[in-house]
Amino acid sequence: MQKIEDNTQESFFTKSMNPYLIAAVCLGGAVLFMVLGSFMNAIGATSLSERFPYISVGSFMLLFAVYNSVFSLNAADLNQYWGKSFLAYLGLVAGGLLFAYLFSSLWLPGTFRWIFSILTFGYLAFLSIMGFVKRMFMIVKREDERMHGKWDE
Repeated sequence: MQKIEDNTQESFFTKSMNPYLIAAVCLGGAVLFMVLGSFMNAIGATSLSERFPYISVGSFMLLFAVYNSVFSLNAADLNQYWGKSFLAYLGLVAGGLLFAYLFSSLWLPGTFRWIFSILTFGYLAFLSIMGFVKRMFMIVKREDERMHGKWDE
């Protein structure tokens, strides 16, 4: 009979990630999409709106919100992680808006101010939900250890 190995220690999502690194990767991805969009417009391969840089920034803000919330589950000190995380998010938003303005020459056109407000609220909601889940898991784990002994780690 073959032994089933527990490979949870090798999972990408079980590692603790630096929120500044996640924000830098997201900002780099947004800028890469802006450059590719400008290049595609320049060679005539497609016709993208001048609002495309803001769409790119918004997409990567949402990506940051999701991944950063998931990685917050592995943080040793949740409050410290949230502080760093929020500063990284503010840096991502500021840098993304700066690059979007430089690529489009428009400052928050149309409803993008509202969209970015919704994304920020969603980010804070994601972090709150993950914090609640982590705290509930810790309570359940503590009570189970109290009743049945230590968990296998």
